[in-house]
Amino acid sequence: MTIDDPITEGSTALLEEIRTKLRVRGKTLATALERGRRRMPRRVYRAGRRLAEAETLANNPRLRLTLDGEALARDAREVMAFLADIDPSDERKGWYLGILASLAINLLTLFVLLIAVMIWRGYL
Repeated sequence: MTIDDPITEGSTALLEEIRTKLRVRGKTLATALERGRRRMPRRVYRAGRRLAEAETLANNPRLRLTLDGEALARDAREVMAFLADIDPSDERKGWYLGILASLAINLLTLFVLLIAVMIWRGYL
């Protein structure tokens, strides 16, 4: 296998993109996909799995001939298009806002329960 192998280069680029956008660790494409599985739609995950399987088949010269280059290119475009739409800073902001919203709901519930107990006990 040579350094300018398109399947290996594509899977390496895809692996780096998954690592940066989904913030998952993994030495191989299959491992990184498995760790980021919950954050991907099913069709994108399946396309990524097909690419990971093709990467392992590409190591064998005879099995390499069975790979469909057009289908693999289509799968790679689909996964990369999904990853291009992810904005890590926006996701971080959404995570913080979710925590703040949860805290606000809990404080509001506590306040309402406190008022209800005070009315029930006759203090208000």
